[in-house]
Amino acid sequence: MKYDDENLPEMDESRYIHPKNWRIKYLWKQYRSMIILCGILLFVVLFIGGSVLINVRSYWKNEKTRLKNMMVGDTISFGGYGEKSEWYVLAEENGQFLLLSKNIAATCAYGANSQIGYPWGDSDLRDVINEKLLTRWFLQRELDLVVKKQLSPEGTIDQVFILSKEEVEQYVPEEYRTVYDEDGNVYSWWLRDRGEEEGNMIVNAGGYINTKGIATSEKDVGLRIAIWLDMSIIQYLK
Repeated sequence: MKYDDENLPEMDESRYIHPKNWRIKYLWKQYRSMIILCGILLFVVLFIGGSVLINVRSYWKNEKTRLKNMMVGDTISFGGYGEKSEWYVLAEENGQFLLLSKNIAATCAYGANSQIGYPWGDSDLRDVINEKLLTRWFLQRELDLVVKKQLSPEGTIDQVFILSKEEVEQYVPEEYRTVYDEDGNVYSWWLRDRGEEEGNMIVNAGGYINTKGIATSEKDVGLRIAIWLDMSIIQYLK
């Protein structure tokens, strides 16, 4: 039998299911609940992520405004482990501000027991600051403001450090020399200088500099940190 192509009946395409469409319909039928759930979860993640990003940007904008208005004599919040740490603003030199932590960050030894003490560059205390405290206490955008300072007379270059006897006498008012931990206990705190008789110098619990020094292995002495902030670059930080 021969067929005349022109006289063949037209196909009802509405009844024809393309293999690709069939697979899509099958998958939708089988996994509809999971697909809807994944869509909802994706929306929630994007919504929360967007809100967090907006809040972080808003926080940093307010933070920069507050830091720009900083003046010598202020007490400000900056960095900190878990919660913001408070700092005394001690001095300003060419747009850079010297900050000293209001409270101690920890109690620890200066180094292994040594009768003659340690230079700052060889101390265990410096290693603790650079290897543990630095990244725990500061966000990267905060660290971008912290100056890498060459300390005198040691010659080391540090972002976070402890003060020397000379710096305490030059910058720290007597009312700022007594320091407490978070529970209100009074502590002495380490200085970078070697003691005149033993170990390394401290500022004692009464706020006076002990130039004679104490044993470097003493663990109940406070770590009180200092930093220089460069406010001249804050406008360029995002």
